[in-house]
Amino acid sequence: MKAISALLRRNRFLDELLSIEGNAKYCILTLPFQMIVYSLYTPFASLYMKELGLSDSQIGTVVTVGLISQMASSFIGGMVTDKIGRRKSNLLFDAVAYVTSALLMAVAHNFWYFVIAQGFYGLFQASNNAWNGLIGEDCEPDKISLVFSGLQVIQLLTTFLAPIAIFFIDRYDLVPTMRVIYGIATVTISMKILLLYHFDHETEMGKRRMAETRDIPLYKMFAGYRGVLGIIFKTPATFLLLAIVIIANVITVVCNNFFSLYISNTLGVSDAVVGYVPLVRAAILLLFMFGVQHWINSLPYKPVMIIGLLIYIVGFVSLILARESLIGLYIYIPLEAVAYAFVMPRKDALLTLFVDKHDRSKVFGMLYVIVLGVSAPFGSIIGALSDSNQVYPLILVILLCVLGCLLVLFGRSDLRQGETEEAPAAAGEL
Repeated sequence: MKAISALLRRNRFLDELLSIEGNAKYCILTLPFQMIVYSLYTPFASLYMKELGLSDSQIGTVVTVGLISQMASSFIGGMVTDKIGRRKSNLLFDAVAYVTSALLMAVAHNFWYFVIAQGFYGLFQASNNAWNGLIGEDCEPDKISLVFSGLQVIQLLTTFLAPIAIFFIDRYDLVPTMRVIYGIATVTISMKILLLYHFDHETEMGKRRMAETRDIPLYKMFAGYRGVLGIIFKTPATFLLLAIVIIANVITVVCNNFFSLYISNTLGVSDAVVGYVPLVRAAILLLFMFGVQHWINSLPYKPVMIIGLLIYIVGFVSLILARESLIGLYIYIPLEAVAYAFVMPRKDALLTLFVDKHDRSKVFGMLYVIVLGVSAPFGSIIGALSDSNQVYPLILVILLCVLGCLLVLFGRSDLRQGETEEAPAAAGEL
């Protein structure tokens, strides 16, 4: 073990990552128990539903139910986390969101199993609230970015295990393989939850918020959101931020839920090839992380967002043209990964840096309620469009990307105001 540790510490990034202590350390160490199985079932989830008889519009409805559940859990998550603490909230919501939903997916036989499973799964937004508190509240400020980089690397590396699922799908078919993977997920994710609860500790902020809210009923805590909408809509560039996040959410819905259906049903790509797409994507993203991501982060937000959205447009057009030649698919895969590297990290950075610093947790919660509330119908809309013609969702997301480019290009530059007021040290990164 000492020899392995010494070898790993030769890399500066890994050396710094191994030096992390406290809750952040255990969040990193336990994450593979969840991400390994996640990487095995995610590429095939929509195909699994399709194989069990769901139409594209029904799959869209399942997605919408999940988004509505996320919206509700975003609203209540912060209050429950303050009330019972980060540790217990993470334990509770992780168990309900991940374990219960995986168990239902393992035994699913029709549309209603998936609807109920997604209803439970959407509660992960409340779990994320508590988990982010565990990671960041007691972590040294200069190590927070390192922690999240480590978490992202783990997520990307586990993607390379997808060939395991491909092997068993080829050997035993899709449905029985997915049932076993979801069954294993209930065990490994339970292990992750229990191990983290055993090793972590309540944060100082968590203890303080528990003390402050001990005698306050939950219904009175809801009243604290009364003025949050006013705060949101008085914050400079809030409408632009909301538009960017909503467009990014819809792109994610299409890429995560309907891409595999499109290339399987319309392009005739086999299930095995579908499983290799996330692997190629992860390899490209890792190259970006260790190569040019730092340079991208040094650019102003407008060119980064516009370039990223334009790359998405070219990628989706290539995917439409792939009906004539699979070369379009081979062009799309790297373009989507590059576009993601431009748009998604910058979207998260904008939200973090330019949301009003007062009542930030409440503002964040309400922002995501609004974003998910607007995004939720798109699951059903995209599903209905896909039932009519599987190209239509791609056309819709292209139009939204064009709208995003126009909003960023001609939108007010109020983000610069937030930059100078709240994040002078990060000015070069945006």
